[in-house]
Amino acid sequence: MDFRILKYGSDELDKEEKNSLLKEADADPQLKDELIAVRQVHSLMACLKREGDTAEGKREWNRFRVTCRRKRLRKVGTIGLRYAAVALCGSLLTWWLTYTRTHEAPVVAEASVQTLVVPAGQRARITLPDGTNVWVNAKSTLTYPSVFQGVRNVSIDGEALFEVAKGEAPFIVNTGKIDIKAVGTLFNVFNYRNEKLSIALLEGKVKVYKPGNEAQGTLMNPDYTLVQTDSNDYRIERMKNNPVLWKDGIYAFNNERMRDIIRKLELYFDVEITVKDPSIYKKQYTGKFRQSDGVIEVLRIIQKINKFNIRKVENTNKIILYRSS
Repeated sequence: MDFRILKYGSDELDKEEKNSLLKEADADPQLKDELIAVRQVHSLMACLKREGDTAEGKREWNRFRVTCRRKRLRKVGTIGLRYAAVALCGSLLTWWLTYTRTHEAPVVAEASVQTLVVPAGQRARITLPDGTNVWVNAKSTLTYPSVFQGVRNVSIDGEALFEVAKGEAPFIVNTGKIDIKAVGTLFNVFNYRNEKLSIALLEGKVKVYKPGNEAQGTLMNPDYTLVQTDSNDYRIERMKNNPVLWKDGIYAFNNERMRDIIRKLELYFDVEITVKDPSIYKKQYTGKFRQSDGVIEVLRIIQKINKFNIRKVENTNKIILYRSS
């Protein structure tokens, strides 16, 4: 493979080299396909096990906010076994290719729908065509166009952190329940199917409203969270804990019910947890766990506080929690 392709994927070419390579790709379909594939892989390399996962505690909040304001995450400079960490569906390999020719207008590829699917136990980062950075959590699906034309619309089924690139065109995230409109801001969306929606705003402002009813929308301020209630209404409250530690491979629970923790573990690790004794649900927990620890280790730590037994059903994704009689 032409080494310029690898450098293109990791943004190591200068402007002149990049324009030259893109002009060649315009006349060479095979070269164009290689550019598309490599660019996509480099956009998605920030996956599960990273050395930075060991950083935790009080430093996480400030470190995260400073990082997101001042720089983009480091791009991984090698192509390895993590190709399989993210499943790309539909027409994902149709990437946005634009370049400026001397004395010519920019050439923009026709927009098509792209789908990014992140499996259980993984997480990914992608840069959208407008420069927006999105971190996508386990068992989540992000849908977006290959080229934004006018309003920038995307949708998320699962969990994602959006660092929206500033621009005149509004950036709208569709959840199916609530639309989120932003121009340039930082917010987290928790929108797993059959789970209560929550939207946490870290920086900037967003407007939240039910689809098709923007006029009745509400502006959110930083450090507030929109939560869906048991009656399927919505309320905005002060942010109680850091909602984005998952980006660095840390799952945090703050005085959460065991029932809710189990649901999240099932989502994040794609397991089925059966509780045989309802008394196991009674306690609430606060703690932090590394994603790389695995679901069994997380349950073992909780087990030390709330005495119960753990049984993993061999050759399945099923786990049983019970108390000895």
